Amino acid sequence: MRRAFPVLLMETLLILLPVLRLGALEVKTYGFHRVLWNRYRASVFNPQSAGTDYLEFNKGLNCYLTQYAEMDQSLGFLRLRADLAGRVTREETWDATLRFPQLYLTLDTGNWVVLAGRSIQRWGTGFSYNPTDVIGPTRELSDPDNSERRAVGKDILMAEYFGRSFSAAVCLLGKLSWEDKLQFEKKRLAARLYGNIAGADLSLITLFEDGHTPFWGLNFAYVLGDRLEIHGEAGWRSGSERPRHLALEQGNVLFIQSPYETSFRNEKRPFGDYLVGFQYTFPSDLFWVFEYYHRDDGYTREEWQRLTEYARFLDQERQAGFSEAALGNLLWCFQLFSAQGAMRDYFMSHLQYPLSSRLDLQATVLLNGQDWSSVFIPEVSFRTGNSLSIYLRSFIFEGRADSEYGSFFQSGTIEGGIRIR
Repeated sequence: MRRAFPVLLMETLLILLPVLRLGALEVKTYGFHRVLWNRYRASVFNPQSAGTDYLEFNKGLNCYLTQYAEMDQSLGFLRLRADLAGRVTREETWDATLRFPQLYLTLDTGNWVVLAGRSIQRWGTGFSYNPTDVIGPTRELSDPDNSERRAVGKDILMAEYFGRSFSAAVCLLGKLSWEDKLQFEKKRLAARLYGNIAGADLSLITLFEDGHTPFWGLNFAYVLGDRLEIHGEAGWRSGSERPRHLALEQGNVLFIQSPYETSFRNEKRPFGDYLVGFQYTFPSDLFWVFEYYHRDDGYTREEWQRLTEYARFLDQERQAGFSEAALGNLLWCFQLFSAQGAMRDYFMSHLQYPLSSRLDLQATVLLNGQDWSSVFIPEVSFRTGNSLSIYLRSFIFEGRADSEYGSFFQSGTIEGGIRIR
């Protein structure tokens, strides 16, 4: 707990910032405090719960206390934005972190805007997936618009020109690090050309980086009437950078080092990610988003079946006396799972409905289009006033034993908390 004291002190200061006299500095503060209970289960990739027991995952309550401050200072053409987040967590032990999710300076001359620093930028149009958003953080299914301030920006240097109905941006991405001196590492160059044509927002996006083939993307968004919006994204490059499990090529063997390689990296054929969807607001204020997402380099249904058979082989080896090597390989299989899925086709449906001026209901379903396993995320929230709300949310993973979400080592989560704005 001693390590948490400095951040607790900083969180107190963050709470008091709005009442301090700071001149032209505009400050907004938010508090996000929650408890989370993870439910684990035995599965094909976690036989007899061997993997989760070995990793000693916490089966009790996890606590997360976060205080967030957005500070905005304008002086003529210049604007400084600094977001500071202090977080205290209780999982296995108490821990504390303090970071800047955003810290950047902009120069705005009207037609030209230059930005330098760590910033959250969005170039995609999708709600759940963004195949063309090469400069933004990955979206979370439970918080796609980052209302809970969990996203962290990327270190960029960007110049953008705004015309009457178009804009053009060039962005240098990298990673700031300090060893002997401040350095800008892992540099990548991205560009976007945006235009509004016949009422539709269109963007052409590209990304260049050393050792990789160029990436090309196209996205659009179009509003029909007052209630319907349609959108889509498509991105592709020659070869694929997504790691794949070598058991698909080498069969049932015990690996002594990480069994993931970018097997399709040197392929000459293009690999694409595609998304199409719509959002609609009903007269009753029911808000609905529906999307279909496809990735060319995801695992097929047949490949996933082979991976589950490989997991069964590992369990046999574990029980036959090769426990350490087999368990290590089972733990590597945990990396197959991700929030964005590992297979090829997904359907996403999101519903949000205000029952009253204070009570909101929402639910998100992510459905695997190949094995029909799913992630279900219901949430209910209640606003007690203008600035405080209480919520309860859950993740539920369902499917057959050999399906993607049915074989996940976690059966679900239950989360409750308060949001202070």
